[in-house]
Amino acid sequence: MTVDQMRATTKQPNPTVGSVFKPAHIKRHLKQRSKMRVSRGAVICMDAVLTYLTMEIVEAGDGVAKEEGKKKLLPKHLNAAIHKDAELSGLLTGWAVSSGSAVPSPQPALIKRLAGQKQTVQRMKAQGHQYRSSVKRAARKCGPGEVVLSASALEVMTDIVVHLLDELGDAAANLASKVDKETIGSDDVVAASELVLTGELRQHALAASKNALAKATPRRAAA
Repeated sequence: MTVDQMRATTKQPNPTVGSVFKPAHIKRHLKQRSKMRVSRGAVICMDAVLTYLTMEIVEAGDGVAKEEGKKKLLPKHLNAAIHKDAELSGLLTGWAVSSGSAVPSPQPALIKRLAGQKQTVQRMKAQGHQYRSSVKRAARKCGPGEVVLSASALEVMTDIVVHLLDELGDAAANLASKVDKETIGSDDVVAASELVLTGELRQHALAASKNALAKATPRRAAA
């Protein structure tokens, strides 16, 4: 799906209605991880970026499933889609998609950064549960026809969403801290997307976040 198609189908991001990912979940996740305040604009941008990335991964996996003549999207289809795409593969470097989860591979540097594979997987499972409905909403926005996610593929996608939220949130918090800000703003999320993402993923995610901000109500949307 192109960015123009996404713009045409995406509802106006709003703190209470229209967002694919619940604003309260995003805000709580970022606040708990960064110990910083999070602006409304940052939540709007993060929702737009997560929605785009989720749709991109699900749509790519669905394409692989259809090539195999399958109607239901399975973890192996997500795995194949990620490894076929250089940008997605780079974004999820060091991750392995198994039958019902997406977890860090046992690479020393990655495990050290994530404070241990076992603890990371446990935390992701606990946090990922709240994003299941959001992943389903994003999947329903993927072009014509319905994408049918298997239960195990849904678990994989929620793990990936938590990982992406961690990566983007950490980068945004670091950028805000460098200039002595106490609040993560939309500009920090946009800058974090530029750092974490590459190529067309970055280009489309930035377009989605800027479009979401433009559609938001004027009052302090970009704070």
